[in-house]
Amino acid sequence: MKDQDVDDFDPTGDEPPSTLRGILRRAECDIRDNKAVAELSEDINSAYLQRFAIGDDVLRAKISVATDAALVRALERLELN
Repeated sequence: MKDQDVDDFDPTGDEPPSTLRGILRRAECDIRDNKAVAELSEDINSAYLQRFAIGDDVLRAKISVATDAALVRALERLELN
């Protein structure tokens, strides 16, 4: 099970990941690159969040599924039936 914590996802390669951590990172990348998600993120940033700022820093949204691609987090999210 320890080898499943290895991040074997290569965003520039064609080989699919074989570990749970790599699969989770690939899913996160695919979701972030999805046209609908990218458009929604841009819409939120340009139509709503650009009006808000903390000092000189404008707020920006980032849509994601996982905050980290750790094996423990992936296993916690799985439902085993």
